[in-house]
Amino acid sequence: MQYLKIKPFAYPVKKVCYIIIVFFQLGSGLFAQNGHPKNYFRSPIDYNIQIVGNFGEIRNNHFHTGLDILTKGVVGQNIYAIADGYVSRINISPGGYGNAIYITHPNGYVSVCGHLKSFKKEIEVYLDSVQHARKQFKINLYPLPEKFPVKKGEVIALSGNSGRSSGPHIHFEIRERESENPINPYLFGIDIKDDVSPRFFSFVQYNFSDTMDWDNFSKKKYNSLNGKTLKTNGKVGFGLELYDYTTGRHNTNGIYKLTLKIDDTTHFESQFDRLSFYTNRYINSYIDYGERINTRKKVVKCFVEPNNRLANYNVKDKNGIYNFNDGKKHCVEIIAKDFYGNSKKVKFYVKSDLSYPTYKKKTVKNFKQKLFFQKTNYIDFQELKLTIHRNSLLYNMDLMYYSTIPKFKAYSKIHHIHKQSTPLFNKISMAIRVNNLPDSLSEKVLIARISKNNKFIPIGGKLIDGFVIAKTNSFGNFVVLTDTSPPVIKPVNLVNNKRVRQQTIKFKIFDNLSGIKSYDGYIDGKWVLFKYDAKYNLIECNLEKENIKSGKHKLFLKIIDYKGNITTFTSNFIIK
Repeated sequence: MQYLKIKPFAYPVKKVCYIIIVFFQLGSGLFAQNGHPKNYFRSPIDYNIQIVGNFGEIRNNHFHTGLDILTKGVVGQNIYAIADGYVSRINISPGGYGNAIYITHPNGYVSVCGHLKSFKKEIEVYLDSVQHARKQFKINLYPLPEKFPVKKGEVIALSGNSGRSSGPHIHFEIRERESENPINPYLFGIDIKDDVSPRFFSFVQYNFSDTMDWDNFSKKKYNSLNGKTLKTNGKVGFGLELYDYTTGRHNTNGIYKLTLKIDDTTHFESQFDRLSFYTNRYINSYIDYGERINTRKKVVKCFVEPNNRLANYNVKDKNGIYNFNDGKKHCVEIIAKDFYGNSKKVKFYVKSDLSYPTYKKKTVKNFKQKLFFQKTNYIDFQELKLTIHRNSLLYNMDLMYYSTIPKFKAYSKIHHIHKQSTPLFNKISMAIRVNNLPDSLSEKVLIARISKNNKFIPIGGKLIDGFVIAKTNSFGNFVVLTDTSPPVIKPVNLVNNKRVRQQTIKFKIFDNLSGIKSYDGYIDGKWVLFKYDAKYNLIECNLEKENIKSGKHKLFLKIIDYKGNITTFTSNFIIK
């Protein structure tokens, strides 16, 4: 018999009893051998699922934690509750998941649907009232369990394209309620058609020194390895560029299971049944981060660096690194599988040639200090101070640093801090000394990272005792700038003193450096809700929902960036 584990709620006894009764009424289900209910959940849509993103797919600085489900190329498709439960969270954001709804189910799981257009009517009314009461669009709400109970198969929302979405679809997740860890939806019987095997595109051989300096190695790249014999001598790891596909789709997906065997012994294995938001950034150790930065290729490494904390590995001996130093020939196999058992294998050989030159540690240029991943490291230079917190690094390494004079208007030197191709896993604290900064600009300073294409990426900061202090989650080139330019407001469909011919008025808003911090809109002196879609730099107000009647009206907009620069916009308009 299955027993439900009910997490205590900080609510009155009557409400707790209500929750327990509902949960026990709803809580039976058939469970697979792995403990996941196999026939408990239905699909969130009412047609065949096609995906443009799978669980564990490689994204920028994170693994994808669910399925991106197509919605027939349009917005407004019905989205259904996958099981009985209650709405436990409503999150509205100009980026991320956009409009998202979270439903807690009595079997210990939470389903998530994001990038939505809207919610069912009673949720929309509740959301609108809170947004107006707080005078803000971006909002995160946790309704009481009895406020919005839902039934399996009930329409809970309409699909959309909100947040950081590149086209109409929904982001769909199933999480454990206790741990909040995302679980692969396929484990619950959420099914798609997939008879397509993964594909290999290229391979990388990593040669390390005998002392295993993880930040210094040499690479050999191959387009194909099947049947080949490689010659080497010493410690070697392997990586490969590979993707999975589903039936009828050309978009690439992540690999479910990857295995490296040497002489029929498994030395490395990764598998994506579950993830954790706390370790999700370790994707930059799962892949070759340098290749991603420099070539945009997603090369998966078949070895694990010392401080990689992902729980998705099964690794033998030396983290998947093999020492080919015995003069023998070894058979290497790499097998990739998707969840449905479609597989692809490459088989090659490595000849340990003792006459082959071993890799020697490279001389580190601009070496400044040894860094240790298991401790907090303090770097104290005259014009730069860093605190690299414990577990921010993957391994011990030699910090490289130098500074140069900028050829553009700036208020510090350019500080070249290690290599941008070396990943960080916690934010590090940075303080850069300012030079020749007028007192009038003390509130306008910030640190910016200079990208590969020489664009400024703001990381913020505050001036304290002659230094601008901020935090960053990457190495690279940093400089102190000032932001004195106010944001820009551009009307899309509004002309002063003219009739509005659409139900919604729209504006594009931009900021040149520090970014949009806040915006507020008023019609006839009353605050009105403008929805913000950051990917399009678009804000829009539905005049009918704001109960703006026929006649002449006055609009006032106020936009503020993160350095306090303000832009206002005033216009009259007519509704007939």
